[in-house]
Amino acid sequence: MRRGTHGDVRSVAIARDLGAAVLALLMEFNFRGGSLRHKYDSVKWSVKRLTDLLYELSKRDGGEARKYAEEGSSGVSAEMMDLAEMKEVQGRVEAFDKDREMVMRSGRGEAQKLAKQSIFTMHRGELKKGREQVEGALAVAKKAHEEYVVKTPALRTGSFADCLEEIAEAMIFLVWMETGSVPPPSSIPLVEIDEYLGGLIDFTGEVGRYAVLNATKRDVQRVEDCFAVTLAITEQVTLLPNDGRLGKKLETLKNNTKKIENLLFELSI
Repeated sequence: MRRGTHGDVRSVAIARDLGAAVLALLMEFNFRGGSLRHKYDSVKWSVKRLTDLLYELSKRDGGEARKYAEEGSSGVSAEMMDLAEMKEVQGRVEAFDKDREMVMRSGRGEAQKLAKQSIFTMHRGELKKGREQVEGALAVAKKAHEEYVVKTPALRTGSFADCLEEIAEAMIFLVWMETGSVPPPSSIPLVEIDEYLGGLIDFTGEVGRYAVLNATKRDVQRVEDCFAVTLAITEQVTLLPNDGRLGKKLETLKNNTKKIENLLFELSI
């Protein structure tokens, strides 16, 4: 754009042809979601803007701009790049996508589903079956971790981290239902601190549902237990540095605690 302002048509054409050459190579890739797909789309828009800029320049200096109307007319082409290395990069991207698909299938498709089912099972009071389900979820996640995530740590982000967060939530809920205490992060395999914190906050939502169930039975003591654990978690989590990683979960945590407090008030009337 800056060279176009100075009427440097050839530089604009070189930029257009370089962008077009890169775009032609990238079109061989099978980009799915994520940041790479967004960057690929930005290359397409850049080539379009440069093509439009050449058209605008042709209105001012038609002769030279028309000379560079066709792509590649500046002498820049894909052959100027290391095509063999780009082919190798393409292979690595495809292998990563294949492994990511397998991780998503194991994590979100199997482990996360089992973890969610275990929570519903525990709400029905079937703790033994709930433990079997959450341990099954953990086993599936461990297998995916050993086969794919260990060799490619970038696969942990996204669906696999979400899966581990769900497992953390289920495991915390199970231990609390069995013992009345909240397990520490070190007691849950694979789970890192961010996943643990996410699961811990989501756990308070399940405690809230459990509190409603017990309020319906007029079991004040159990509702008080629910309030005590959510209040303790709220007090501890709000002491942590707020660097934005927990996002809206902090507000959710406070709301979950407030709802149980309101239940206790209604029971006291």
